[in-house]
Amino acid sequence: MAKQINTAKQKAWKRAEARVIQFADKLGKGVDKGIRETVVGLNALGINTSSSCEGHLNWGTGAPYIDIEANNKGPAKLKKNVKRNQREIQKVLLLLDKFYNNHKAPFDRRLTIQAWGWSIGRLESQGVAVLDALPKAAKAKKLKEYQKEMTSFGKFLKKQ
Repeated sequence: MAKQINTAKQKAWKRAEARVIQFADKLGKGVDKGIRETVVGLNALGINTSSSCEGHLNWGTGAPYIDIEANNKGPAKLKKNVKRNQREIQKVLLLLDKFYNNHKAPFDRRLTIQAWGWSIGRLESQGVAVLDALPKAAKAKKLKEYQKEMTSFGKFLKKQ
């Protein structure tokens, strides 16, 4: 039985990995290598992602993030889409709870979900809100710490 479960998990991972490799942004760029495993893990667990970045010092938020958004296709009303998005976010919150039960991290590195747009959830480190106030060297250090935290979460997801 355990072997069947592991095989099913591996197949789900491979399917999600094949999908994620095909993702591209408006510029035609794929998912950043440094965040790919976490994006694959979420998708393998049935959580839809809509955008991500491994974090960069010269542009963007300066920290890795993954946007969580239900696959809101079709003419559904906004209220229905918001509820779908909130259900996707709830799935991630449950995973984060499980992750942090056994994983210790400083408060600013801990991953959380921030509201983004019409109840889209952005998975990112809590300290991202104050990055702009830091000197460049401190930002670089924090970027590496936040990337490591996102990678740790990705490894956790792979075990799920």
